[in-house]
Amino acid sequence: MAIDLWAKYGGIKKKTKKITVKAPMSIEDMMEQSINKQREMIKEGKIGDSGSWWKDGKVKPKCGIFSLIDGELDIDKDMFGSFVDDLEKSFKNGDFEGRFKEMERKQRAAIKKRREGKNK
Repeated sequence: MAIDLWAKYGGIKKKTKKITVKAPMSIEDMMEQSINKQREMIKEGKIGDSGSWWKDGKVKPKCGIFSLIDGELDIDKDMFGSFVDDLEKSFKNGDFEGRFKEMERKQRAAIKKRREGKNK
């Protein structure tokens, strides 16, 4: 006697999967995250490693994938910590608002380009 597996086990079951889409991080949040990452690297003695703003005596601060300044600054390795402190103070005082607006525009364009690329 043959067993009817479809009847016994219910056959194929349809399931829907919920996917949560994370909203893009704001430029200000990215900046805070970048500053905190630099502080961690300073504490762990990883200045100059991958992801550090400081490399070979030059500093190029970034906010996500965007450069915060044009060009690079010459800063000694032992001054990098105070540089990060001063940069954070400037950030909290709103000194980078104009630059952040430009970065937001670039971020929106990059997101739009990615979405259009997926729909083609």
